[in-house]
Amino acid sequence: MTGLAANTLTMTRVYTLLIVNPDRYARQLLADMLRGEGYAIVETASADEGLAVLADGGCPDLVLINGPDGPRLCRQFKMLACGTTLPVMVITDGDDDQIIMECFGAGANDVLLTPLRTALLQHKIRALLSLTDQTVALRRREERYRIVTEMAADFAYEATISADGRMVLDWMTDGITLMTDYTLDELRDDGWRWLMHPEDLAIAEQRFAVLLSGQPDMSEFRIVGKNGQVRWINDRAYPTWDAVERRVVRIHGVGRDITRRKQVEQALFESRERLQLALDAADDGLWDWDMITHQTYFSPRWFTMLGYAEGELPSTFETWRDLIHPDDLEAVLQCLQAHIDHGASYEVEHRLRTRSGEWKWIKARGKVVARSLDGEPLRMAGTHEDIDQRKMMESALAHSEERYRIISNMISDYAYSYIVNPDGTLVKDWSTQAFHDITGFSREEMINGGWDTLIHPDDHAVSQQRYHRLISGEDDVSEFRIVTKWGEIRWLLDHGHPVYSAEAGRVTRIYGAAQDITWRKRNEDMLRQQAEELRTRNEELDAFAYTVAHDLKNPIASMMGFASLIQNYYDRMTDDKIKEYLALIVEGGYKLKEIINALLLLAGVSKMDRVEMSSLDMLSIVEQAKARLYAMIEESQASLSIPAQWPVVAGYGPWVEEVWANYISNAVKYGGKPPTIELGADALPDGMVRFWVRDNGRGLTDDEQRRVFTPFTRLNQVKIEGHGLGLSVVQRIVSRLGGQVAVESIVGQGSVFSFTLPSANGSA
Repeated sequence: MTGLAANTLTMTRVYTLLIVNPDRYARQLLADMLRGEGYAIVETASADEGLAVLADGGCPDLVLINGPDGPRLCRQFKMLACGTTLPVMVITDGDDDQIIMECFGAGANDVLLTPLRTALLQHKIRALLSLTDQTVALRRREERYRIVTEMAADFAYEATISADGRMVLDWMTDGITLMTDYTLDELRDDGWRWLMHPEDLAIAEQRFAVLLSGQPDMSEFRIVGKNGQVRWINDRAYPTWDAVERRVVRIHGVGRDITRRKQVEQALFESRERLQLALDAADDGLWDWDMITHQTYFSPRWFTMLGYAEGELPSTFETWRDLIHPDDLEAVLQCLQAHIDHGASYEVEHRLRTRSGEWKWIKARGKVVARSLDGEPLRMAGTHEDIDQRKMMESALAHSEERYRIISNMISDYAYSYIVNPDGTLVKDWSTQAFHDITGFSREEMINGGWDTLIHPDDHAVSQQRYHRLISGEDDVSEFRIVTKWGEIRWLLDHGHPVYSAEAGRVTRIYGAAQDITWRKRNEDMLRQQAEELRTRNEELDAFAYTVAHDLKNPIASMMGFASLIQNYYDRMTDDKIKEYLALIVEGGYKLKEIINALLLLAGVSKMDRVEMSSLDMLSIVEQAKARLYAMIEESQASLSIPAQWPVVAGYGPWVEEVWANYISNAVKYGGKPPTIELGADALPDGMVRFWVRDNGRGLTDDEQRRVFTPFTRLNQVKIEGHGLGLSVVQRIVSRLGGQVAVESIVGQGSVFSFTLPSANGSA
């Protein structure tokens, strides 16, 4: 039988086998049958010695029990095993079905009958070890995605606790209604009690008692919807303690619908159970192929594995070949030929057609066991292992893993996990591709302590606080900035979940899921800026309304007063007096027109989205502004000194003319008696040109200089005529043109008002 079974394991480590047999000869015989396969074998002469190995902390990879009282010993080893995956194989004499069933009932993973066949024993041990390794690996992979996925919540709620201990639901998300069809009003007053599944009421009552004591709680239980549908819920609730009332007054909770997860877990459990029973209950199918005559022996199990009665099919090579799935045939024959020609391993998984016409997955192993003197193959033998259940389990697990992976990518921009070393250092062992797309760093660059290189310098304190919370076993949700490999600053919302190991007595792993919230943060900053601008605009609007009302009031009151005098005393007035009053009314109208024009200009400056900048003929613009003020200048006998040459700057002509008109008119109004006014320009090093108007007025105090350009403020309002819009218009215009306004003044020595514009040549 040697060579019938190829190795099912890639021997990357030495597996320890514990043999328990009171018979020294039988024990050594078993050891000899296995010793050549590279196992580490531990022999014990009694059950007590074998159990002592486990009790002392030893953890073999497989226990082999040979001798009487196999069911009792199997049960003891299973109870004392260091892990539930420890496989136990029982070897028993005879073929008593009752003893075999008792062994399986005691937890045995396989039962072999004596006399033993070396190939079958070796094959069974490899199969059990391989299945155990695959189960552990699949569980670890599934756990990683499960933990990351479980950070997302499907629903949330808030409830008030009355003084008599009743829970009144104040608020809940739509997720609860979608799951149960119940509204908030239907669940408000202790509705959770009759929402619970009857079999889980005890869990709910115990959970409520924990919350009322002030402790948070995480529980899994079932709820029953309005339509009778049962759902599994993972619920995390956090109580709020009122120090005055000395009791819990409010409960906040979040949770997830884990019905699908429970269904998957049940399906996986049932699938594993079916697979285990199939492996335990039956031997593999055996075949022996005469390569000269093509006559083939198929064992009874070979037939029954495919649903046939023994001998129902012809015992030929062609029978086997014709049963292979068409999609698998070429690969199987190539593997077979490679073994025959070159001695490559013949171990291949493929499908065979069953009697019912369905397809069953099997694992075929074989070896040429006889050759002629010239090397021609004469005979080949091997096994067929039924792996249909295993394939179903792998498909279910792969589907589950894929689902968790997809969900992980949907609930966050990226996910990751870190191993926590005993000294507290972190080693990154996994992350989704999105992490590297966002940060620009590869996994190798982030393995050892690379996380600190990502954190923005201003957020290191946040990162350290987050690290200490996670390392102490607390979940953490933090917002902070990172600096990508390209130097870009991005904001992250990071959910961290530590995994605590009771055996190690510390946190050994951290899972995380993060979202890129850069755009949200930018929008928040933009909203804050807009709010500040709106506040400023509102303040300006208030001042604007006050100024407009105040400045319009005086000329209107004057006009109405003189008009009223004419109306009431017309018959008694001389023509000269009537003309004088009419002239004053006209003057008031001009003042109103001046105020309204200033308001219209200010509104136009504020509303214009785009300003067409061009080179300006400043001499012409100044002359136009002077012409507008001709009457004022003549009346005050003001003298103006204006340069013949001006620097060429960029701006918008009508607005710049308005700036000069305001500055010159203010110099005339507030200058000396008579006003002496000088205009000029200076080139600045930064490519700007400074234009200025100097007067010989009384000058301004430091406080007046600070307030002079405040929107809609007028200095010396009582003693000096004029309105408060002029300098506000100037400041708004110059700001829109990319310049700045300023004033320099010494009390008793006059003032210099200035504004800057960019040089048309790019430099002064």
